Amino acid sequence: RLSAPKEPFYEALKQFVRKGESGIHPATAEKLQRFLLQFEEWRHLARRGSLAELIWRIYMDTYYYEMVGAMANGKQRQANLRTLHDRALAYEQTSFRGLFRFLRFIDRMKKRGDDLGTARAMSEKENVVRLMTIHSSKGLEFPYVFIAGLGRDFNQMDFNELYLFDQTFGLAVKAIDPDKRISYTSLPFLAMKEKKQLELKSEEMRVLYVAMTRAKEKLLLVATVKDIDKTLSKWEDASLAADTMLPEYVRARAKGFLDWIGPAVARHTDYATWQGRQNANGIDDPSSWTFETVYVEQLRQDQVVVDLPQAESIQQDVTEELKTEVTRRFDTTYPFERAITKRSKQSVSELKRLDQLRQEEEPEFFRPAQVKDAMKSVYKRPAFMQRDDKKLSSAEIGTALHTTMQHLDFSMEATHEALKEFIRQLANKQLLTEAEAGTVNVPAMQTFLQSELGERLRHAKQVLREVPFTYGLKDEEGDIQILQGIADCLFEEADGQWVLLDYKTDRVKGVLITENAVIREMDVRYGLQLSLYKEAIEQILRITIKEKILYLFDAEKTLVLEDSL
Repeated sequence: RLSAPKEPFYEALKQFVRKGESGIHPATAEKLQRFLLQFEEWRHLARRGSLAELIWRIYMDTYYYEMVGAMANGKQRQANLRTLHDRALAYEQTSFRGLFRFLRFIDRMKKRGDDLGTARAMSEKENVVRLMTIHSSKGLEFPYVFIAGLGRDFNQMDFNELYLFDQTFGLAVKAIDPDKRISYTSLPFLAMKEKKQLELKSEEMRVLYVAMTRAKEKLLLVATVKDIDKTLSKWEDASLAADTMLPEYVRARAKGFLDWIGPAVARHTDYATWQGRQNANGIDDPSSWTFETVYVEQLRQDQVVVDLPQAESIQQDVTEELKTEVTRRFDTTYPFERAITKRSKQSVSELKRLDQLRQEEEPEFFRPAQVKDAMKSVYKRPAFMQRDDKKLSSAEIGTALHTTMQHLDFSMEATHEALKEFIRQLANKQLLTEAEAGTVNVPAMQTFLQSELGERLRHAKQVLREVPFTYGLKDEEGDIQILQGIADCLFEEADGQWVLLDYKTDRVKGVLITENAVIREMDVRYGLQLSLYKEAIEQILRITIKEKILYLFDAEKTLVLEDSL
């Protein structure tokens, strides 16, 4: 600083180095030279490269990112640095560029009092207590769930306005007497208010359903009421209905969540036990409930005083037996560790994919590269992407063929013209897009109708298509997993037995040479899938499936698969 007292610090530094002031330690001089060389590299990168790349380069060159990680609250500090880098990336996606403009942008934010906010340093899988709204919890599950604020009333402020608007029925206003300056509730307003209130309560009921289905092990409902005796009396009056479902007037008149939960729970055996009486009108339900009432006065009066024992007395009370028990508890391994990572719901397609990955890890497994490419799952692309390249993916072509087979009349004339007309009608009904209709393999469909399998379908007693199912599948460890799937076709023959049929559009020509190779490969790909379909459908529909058939449209072959479960 003494080299140039009135100049900026960086200019004073340059003058100090140029003058070569005596008395400077050699190690300090080396640090200064190294810094100036590095600084020139950063300036060059700022002019030529991206801003985000410059920021990350400075983090790495100076080891600043590692240094803050070793400081107190290091994870949060590193998360803030990553947030700055992400903000630079987002800034460069706009029409603005460069370090100078970015610094000006930050300065303007500081002058306005804005803040980038503290970065989130915690991952989604952290073992912590999470506080969230009901809407943001949709799709998530937790072992213990607390639902607070159930005693609050629904927000019905909108119904206090002078008018109501409905997308279907239009506008309803209150009647106003201009002389007396009094507004009256008109009949249209009353009708629309009733309709809007029912819609509001329907939505709130869906929200309550989402909240109460987030818990995997224990659900705790917390509510406050002004008069507990009056509230319990209302619950018991509303619970006298004989039906399992609460009466419609009880559901419609509810002012809050507690007006639904209370009468429903009041019919449970555990509620009667809590009240010290028999449950005459109770409903037999396998759930278990406990109830706890805490009064405000009790909370105000209760004071917890803990006398901490002296360290010497604690040491005297610690025995070898106690030490052994503490060690055992801390070292105990949860016996059902694998069950924690299992999904509660799975699709058949996902199980099939996992089974294929498992088989590929086996040393004797061999599969040509072309088949692996053909098996890659491709998500359905948006329509605008399909219009851009005029070419559908293999998965989209397969979907189009499955849609065609879903609506195909097996008794129709198996001519090329009839099939073309049928596909054109599907496109007119918007069941297929024009691009999808153009990809349907008409000769392959014609061959299918003329095959022995097509003849069996024409003479079938019943034909079911796109059969959805949900089934509880028990694995080797005894855990039940919800399995979902859709079978392409299921038909009953004259002997009363059923046949499971699945259409496949996999490319096998030129990839698999012999018929035995085709059968082996299809069994590897789809054996488990059809076996699961068979087990689930037989259990649900109480039928016997005598055959599992794959029809390959690419090879125009009918394959009968053996059970693989």
